Amino acid sequence: MRAYILRRLLISVPLVFLMTFVIFAVINTNPQSALDRYILNPNISFQVIEQVKEQTGFYDAMPVRYAKWLSGVLFDIRFGRRRRSLVSFADARQFPEQFGADTVATVATEPGTLSDAHPHLRLTDTQHTAQRLADLHPRTTSFRIEYDVLALPESDKAKPNGHPPPTPRLLLRLQGANTTNVLETAAVLHAAGANTLHATAPMLRDTGLQGYPLEQFDLTLEGDARVAIRSVGAGLDLYTLVQPDRRRPFLAIAFPAADTALTLRQPGSPHVTHRLRRTDWNPTGKPVGATEDGEPILTEDAFRRLVLDVGNPSDQPAAYELRLISGPPDTPTATAVRFELRPMERGDRAFSLAQLEAEGLDANTVREIGFAALGPSRLTVYRMELELDGPPAAIGGIPDFGRSHDNIPVIEKLAGRIRNTVALVVFAMLITWIVALPAGVIAAVRQYGLGDKTLSFLTFVGMSLPSFFLAVLVRTLLQETANPDSILSFLPTLPNSGRTSIHFDSMTTWQQTLDLIRHAIAPTLVLAMGGMAGMQRIMRGTMLETQRQPYIVTARAKGLRERTVICKHALRNAITPFVAGFGSILPALIGGSLFIEMVFNYPGVGQMMYPAVLNRDLNLVMANTLIAALLLVLGNLVADILLAIVDPRVSYD
Repeated sequence: MRAYILRRLLISVPLVFLMTFVIFAVINTNPQSALDRYILNPNISFQVIEQVKEQTGFYDAMPVRYAKWLSGVLFDIRFGRRRRSLVSFADARQFPEQFGADTVATVATEPGTLSDAHPHLRLTDTQHTAQRLADLHPRTTSFRIEYDVLALPESDKAKPNGHPPPTPRLLLRLQGANTTNVLETAAVLHAAGANTLHATAPMLRDTGLQGYPLEQFDLTLEGDARVAIRSVGAGLDLYTLVQPDRRRPFLAIAFPAADTALTLRQPGSPHVTHRLRRTDWNPTGKPVGATEDGEPILTEDAFRRLVLDVGNPSDQPAAYELRLISGPPDTPTATAVRFELRPMERGDRAFSLAQLEAEGLDANTVREIGFAALGPSRLTVYRMELELDGPPAAIGGIPDFGRSHDNIPVIEKLAGRIRNTVALVVFAMLITWIVALPAGVIAAVRQYGLGDKTLSFLTFVGMSLPSFFLAVLVRTLLQETANPDSILSFLPTLPNSGRTSIHFDSMTTWQQTLDLIRHAIAPTLVLAMGGMAGMQRIMRGTMLETQRQPYIVTARAKGLRERTVICKHALRNAITPFVAGFGSILPALIGGSLFIEMVFNYPGVGQMMYPAVLNRDLNLVMANTLIAALLLVLGNLVADILLAIVDPRVSYD
């Protein structure tokens, strides 16, 4: 017997997982539809949608997603240290046009001071500045001039003609090479102090100068004043978002010159969604409580290193810098670590926590991440992850079915529901056997009699009525019995929905038990009705066939009592098909409980699975599928064991 059970399990368990793979593949035929509830909700940003895609493995191949799900089910087996995604880029197709990055490259520092005696400053006359503009112009989208107003004319001082002096202005004039396109913009100098003059991207685009080489870059002071130009910067369109079909979006950065950088700023920026929470970077783990001695209890969220999945798409080797900003906002600390990539190389670049802290990083207050080039180059950023501390391989000990759409662990959602459904199904099976077995025997012994015809009529009605229709009919009758004005008010009153009463918590233990039984009577009887009718017909047919066997005729000829002939000889041989059907009735009852639970508002697995299937809640549906498949295997195994007990001719040795 043991060898048979082991052999059956070795055959059945792989078939169970094969069935779950087929269901998994069917659900994933259109994985986009599982995200429709997020995409079609205008209150959910695409940053949240991208995070959901990361959590659900949307960008992974279907076999990879199934392998991850299976490793969690098989006692949460994990190979490799866990990683938390730090950056996920937004879908580029949500943006009809490319837009400039919030990044400025320095063109010139302290180029000069403008005054009444020297009102003009032409930056293109300086060889270094002219070369810098030439290097940056293919990706320049805007310019920014930072200046300090050092002196202004006295407002009460009038000109000889009696009029007050005109308000001074700082004028910026740009002209393209070999073209007459000119851009002029000015800033009025009202007060002393620092200020900024902008030539925005729309201005450059409207004048045809965006991405065009400049022949003149002039600053002119109009009026009596003194202005110091602190810096001239160029806003650069450094990046492009690339969204391959059914693959993770990535960021393609083009650095036109050295010392150009792209910063991934705070969450919610239009070009990237990322999480810079302190708990993501906490090197010691997030405290979740304290011991009796006051020692903090930490989670396993401590990270050991930062891992970049990056590539160099050019045919030349390139060097880059990873820049991180940490510390308080008023006194931030910049940390830069260098890495290199060979031509056409894609790979991981890892930086340990110790290495980053040695460079001055405060891992508890990381606020910005950026990339800089040490020369003209290109960089592709695929992923940025924090590798958490922990063993390289681990077994969780209990199956992990993942999380549902509402971020609740699936095993936690199923625990109470499975208990309710199993109780419902077990009692329905007991009622089915207790009623169907004697009813089939009575109908066979009294063939074509009044009892046989009555039972046949009732079983035909029970088999022909759909379970959901019978459930609605029974609930309607229960509602009528609860109505004092109804003609059915004389019947006993039973609850018509739910699992417990409103005042369940205030009841005693005995009262709670009775309340649970009263609420379970109606759904249990309705669930048992269909199986009861079918099993009664099976029992009647096998008993009729058995009574015609020669050994039954011989038993009667020996003068044995009819009761002994029926119960000892006929029933034991006729019950074989009845027992064999146990393997199929168990999953059938669980599947049929869906309609019963919905009609009677009974909190079982079926009631929870229906919306889960509609919403394509993959983890919840797969957990229910696996449990149903295991119950099918268990039911058939129990049926085989019972068959060997009731029929001596069956042996598994």
